[in-house]
Amino acid sequence: MCCWNDTRSFHSGGECLECGYSFYTKEGKLTIEEVNERREEQELKPIKKLKRSTIIE
Repeated sequence: MCCWNDTRSFHSGGECLECGYSFYTKEGKLTIEEVNERREEQELKPIKKLKRSTIIE
């Protein structure tokens, strides 16, 4: 398995050169509904507005 990680960001991944398995960081942004669903799973109160992200706009 060949793996890598970028130390200046959150990107990482890997590839198996025998079976072909691979993984990598996928960038995206959850909707307010998705965030609140996950907050509910963690027994946190829902939020009304997402904070501004400087990573993904």
